[in-house]
Amino acid sequence: MERAPIRANTQEADFKIPLSNAVGVATIAGTATAVPPHVLTREMVKERIKDVFSLEGMRLEAIRSVIDNSQMTSGTACFPWTYIVEPRPLARIKCGVS
Repeated sequence: MERAPIRANTQEADFKIPLSNAVGVATIAGTATAVPPHVLTREMVKERIKDVFSLEGMRLEAIRSVIDNSQMTSGTACFPWTYIVEPRPLARIKCGVS
């Protein structure tokens, strides 16, 4: 049985795909929203940025100024802040899990 080509977009108002010619029908079974459990606020990032980048003096104040002027007030993370800033060698990092 030869199937007619199925076009995804057409300008014809009466264009219909007969079900007998359809290869498969996509169905959305459900939707959901997931938000990582850990919240990082702007103040937390400003306080802990020195732990991540070993900044001091004017450089630390400059990066804190950048953080203050950002449009972000908070964000979410999959891991707690203590895990994020924990020093680890690159050899230990595998697909985001160490």
